[in-house]
Amino acid sequence: LVVRSLKIEHPLATSLQTIAREMPAPTNGEIEDVTRQITYGKTPAEAIGALALRMPSPDVRFFSVAVQIHQEAGGNLGEILAGLSKIIRSRFQLFRKVKALTAEGRFSAFFLSGFPIGMIFAMNGLQPGYYEKVADYPLFPHLVALTFFLLIVNFIAMRMITKLEV
Repeated sequence: LVVRSLKIEHPLATSLQTIAREMPAPTNGEIEDVTRQITYGKTPAEAIGALALRMPSPDVRFFSVAVQIHQEAGGNLGEILAGLSKIIRSRFQLFRKVKALTAEGRFSAFFLSGFPIGMIFAMNGLQPGYYEKVADYPLFPHLVALTFFLLIVNFIAMRMITKLEV
């Protein structure tokens, strides 16, 4: 919305007022604060910089830096923000691709951790007393504890493997 508004040569404050009117909460309230600060004398860079501090989002920080660079160096803010919007869209597309590519690993983590527990209950349900033969074995409680510990380690390791920071 800001890029479109700037392309038809509206000032940045007017562009932000349009966003404040058309966006849903909580975005509209935050942008209204920015427009009020600009109306009462702050520069757009200062007002949007304060917004970036209130909203810890990389996209808002990128927007803040773009406005600050424009204020200091000049140039066409509309073109700068158009390029920034392409970068933001590309980032979201990359996030979706990473999530899709790690879906198999995440499913494997849940399945490999849950399958042995499910089999224990299934075997006990299908053949009651199946584990009674080995329950008297002295190491049985320790082996059961070790099994559950290794399942937890497996789950944590698989989560770490499939968690990618982009």
